[in-house]
Formats: sequence, C-alpha cells, structure tokens
Amino acid sequence: MNSPQVAIGGGTAGEFELRPPATIPPGTYSFILAGAMQGLQYARNPEAATKAKGKADAFATVVTETQAAGQAAVQATTVITAAEQGLAAATKRLETAPGDVALQAEVVKARQMLDDATAKGKLATEAMVTATAKQEESVVKRTAAEETKQRMEEGAREALKLSQLAQQEKQRLDQKAQQQQSQSAPRGINVNLPSPPVIIKIVDHPLQVGNLPERVAVKAGGMVEVPLRVERLFGFTGDVTVQCQPPSTAGGFPQASLNLPGATADGKLVVSLPPTALPGEHRVPLRFSLNFNGQPLSFERPVVFVVEPTDPAPPK
Repeated sequence: MNSPQVAIGGGTAGEFELRPPATIPPGTYSFILAGAMQGLQYARNPEAATKAKGKADAFATVVTETQAAGQAAVQATTVITAAEQGLAAATKRLETAPGDVALQAEVVKARQMLDDATAKGKLATEAMVTATAKQEESVVKRTAAEETKQRMEEGAREALKLSQLAQQEKQRLDQKAQQQQSQSAPRGINVNLPSPPVIIKIVDHPLQVGNLPERVAVKAGGMVEVPLRVERLFGFTGDVTVQCQPPSTAGGFPQASLNLPGATADGKLVVSLPPTALPGEHRVPLRFSLNFNGQPLSFERPVVFVVEPTDPAPPK
C-alpha cells in the first residue's frame, strides 16, 4: 500500500487518501501517522540562561567593588609610606639642647655661679626630659604606623588574592552564562511526532448483496428471473455488472448478464434455458463486477438452479 504524504502548512488539520490495491487480503489493519516538522524554532531552557546571566552580573558587581577596595588599600599604604619617610626626615633634624655651665674661678662668686649652673642644668634636664618624651611618643607613633602599614599591606595582599580568585570565578560564571545563552538561543530543529495507532478494516468490495435467493427452480426451455439488490458503500456510485458463470457440468446453461447503473439498486437477472438444458441441481456462480477508484473488482455469489425436465409432448 502506498504511503501518502499530506502537507498542512500552518494549519491544524488535513486529510489524506488511502488506496488499498485490489490484491490486498481483507482484514483489520493498523498503522500510525508520522508527523514531521522542519525548522521548528526551539529555545532550550531560556529561564536557566536568564538566571545564569543575572548571577554573573551580580558577581561582576561584587568583583568591581572588591577591586575598588583593593585600590583604596594600596593608595592608603602609599600615603603611610610617604608619612613615614617624612617622619624619618623630621627625626634626623631633631636636635637636643644640653645646658653649658660656666664655672667662675672666684670663690666669692662660686655659689652664684653654682646657682646659675644649677638653674641651667635644671633647664637642660627639663629640655632633655621633654625631648625624651617626644622621642618616645615618636617611637610609639612610628611603631603604630609600622603595624598599621603591615596590616594594610597584608590586607592589600589578601585583597589582591581575593581579587584574583574573584576574577577567576567571574570568568567561570561568564563562560557558564555564555554557554547557557548559546544553548538557549532559538534554533531550527526537525521534529517527528508519531500518532496513536489508526485501525482500518478492509473488506472484499464496496457492495452488499441482498434479496438474492439461494435456490431457484426452472424448467428446461423455460425462463426464470433471479431478483437481487446491491447496496453501494464507501462512496461508490458506479455501475455493477452481474453475469452467470455456469460450470462445465451445467450443459446448455447460458451466460446471462445484467447491468445495474449507478443509481439502480434493484434488478432481476433473466435466465432463459434451452430445451436441451441438463435437468438437475446446478450450483451457478453469479459474478459481480465493478470498477472502484480505477481498480477492477469482482466477486461471486452462488445460486442453485434446479432444472426440471420439460413436460413430455402429448401423444398425437
């Protein structure tokens, strides 16, 4: 059986025609319809691609903020280094002022000179104490600045390390987002959709024969009408020819025929027997012939003809 193809385009329904050959055995058959579509625009999981893109964008914002914080830390370290260099230069310029006591040779002026020396010594001591305190404060500040610098440098290194890791993670997320975008991009695909099984029943022919007697009686040399009715099925509206197909054992039996036009359902096959017809029961097939969808079909239905002998001629 040929497999027809039907293109329905953008429609939702269509029809196709099956033409079983005349040689196909009658029975029940099943088949499926294979629907095919070419170039269907399909996007694979576009929601996942959108989520991946949003995640990558959010992480890119975090990376940008981290890089900005790292740059600020580097700038702060640079400022501290400049301040330390300025402090070192100021420390080198720091000078102490020790007191200078002049001794008087004269005994008379010895106490006065001692008092003056004591006063200057006191001033020198106070200046030394002040200088020492300033030096200690400078050392404390310098130590604190050094510790701050170390923490800032360590923070800068951690920030740089974190920035590198974040950059790697950003690249990974960007690649994943690009893959998701590429996979979810609409593209043409070919789709095959099988239908549920379709069951069809194939019969011998598109006719139902009725009103056909199983037996008819006729005398040799006589005539008999065989009534019959045909019901056309499956949209068949053509002519039907009925013809006797007598076997060789039915000597002298004629090949009577009947034509039923498309609009005719009932008919009578007229069979005229010659006087020489062989008496007895003869099983004679009636052949029904038609042309259905360009294919010649025929089938037979038997009728038993009971041929009676002719009446003897009256004596003269």
